Parts: sequence; C-alpha cells; structure tokens
Amino acid sequence: MLTPASDYFAVMLPAMLAGGTGTGLTFVGCTVTGMRDVAPHDSGVAAGLLNTSVQVGSALGLGTLAAIASMMTRSRLEGHAVAVALTDGYVAGLLAGAVIFAAGAVVAICTVNARISAAEAAPH
Repeated sequence: MLTPASDYFAVMLPAMLAGGTGTGLTFVGCTVTGMRDVAPHDSGVAAGLLNTSVQVGSALGLGTLAAIASMMTRSRLEGHAVAVALTDGYVAGLLAGAVIFAAGAVVAICTVNARISAAEAAPH
C-alpha cells in the first residue's frame, strides 16, 4: 500500500518495472496487429496513423489520470496533511490507470483474433 512513508524501492519501483515491461510488450503486439494485412504502398500511412493514435491516447490517458489524482488530492486537503492528501490522489490515479489497463486487456483478449494463415506459416 502506498503511504507517505512508503519505501520507493519496495512499493513504486516494482510496479513501475512491471508497468514498463507490460507497456513494451503491448506496443509490439499492437504494432504487429495494426500493420497486419496492410498493403506495402499503404504501410507509411498505417504506421503514421498507428503512432498518432498511440501518442494521442497516451496524452489523453495521462491527462485523465492526472485530473483524477488532482480531484482526489483537492478533496482530501481539508482535514489531512498535504502529504497524505497527495498520496491519496496518487493512489486514486494509479488505481484508475490499473482499471483502464485491465479493461483494455479484457477488450483485447475478446476482440483481437489475429491468426497466422497457412500461407504465412509455410517456409519461403
């Protein structure tokens, strides 16, 4: 649990390492899925659209999570120490991010149906 007295290396670092690893693995899969079956002459447009959607989604997601953290911090300031209010805001933002990641994983598992065809699996 994250508290104002939490040790960074015990609480935040493992979570950040897991998040970074998951993000890196997700980007590769998303790129492969997004570029699948794109004609060679359209690959530049598809890659640009894919990268733009990643950047816009990241910006909107970060803005949303920061807003959640800020609202929680503001609501907790009265009657609490600033460090406690900030930590509660960070926890709310991080939990919201975890819920969004979990929802995205469920959607991806249920909707992405990328299978290798026999022609793709055959040696060239």
